[in-house]
Amino acid sequence: MELEPSINRRDRETISLWSDAAGSKGLGAFYVDGCQFTRDRETQDTRQTIHPTPLTGAAFSIPLPRYLRRMNEHPNTKEMRAVEQVLLYWGNQWRGKKGIMHIDNRAVVHGLENQTIRGSSMDVLRRCLLLATNHDLEIEARWIPTKANTLADALSRFDYEKITNLAPQLTHPTCSLRDRWFKTYSKLGCRRYLHISSSGD
Repeated sequence: MELEPSINRRDRETISLWSDAAGSKGLGAFYVDGCQFTRDRETQDTRQTIHPTPLTGAAFSIPLPRYLRRMNEHPNTKEMRAVEQVLLYWGNQWRGKKGIMHIDNRAVVHGLENQTIRGSSMDVLRRCLLLATNHDLEIEARWIPTKANTLADALSRFDYEKITNLAPQLTHPTCSLRDRWFKTYSKLGCRRYLHISSSGD
């Protein structure tokens, strides 16, 4: 009996995603598939900053729960939490693919690439790596300057005016951008998550 061959890393479909965290406000992220990102690059002036255009439902703007706001966590930990939320929301549907993560925090990029980071961020990183493994998702982290992370930054700050200017489809009345909530990883496994509202303790 022949076993089904595993997916060759070189043959994996790619997902490009951007994430950010904004102080005590919240977390923001969005993604586009590899083909869509290539088309966006080809249709824009390469001398200008490229703003990928995510589809409706391919972004979140999540307020931090009250208990996390009170903890006043290190910025690196918050940035890593944004990555964790990405994996909790979309990791399962990306099974077998490669996620190219664009992040404007060098410590988080280094942590994802080397699978280690100092301080309390390590606990969050460990969950990110476990989620990626469980979803057979290859992660590649790339550092980008803050000015190239405009949409994710606006999502993390709930700046709906700027979001509308960059990606109006995300603030259309029928989209679910404001219906997203903070998720926590369940110790029972990846198939079960807990939803925590922004006012929850």
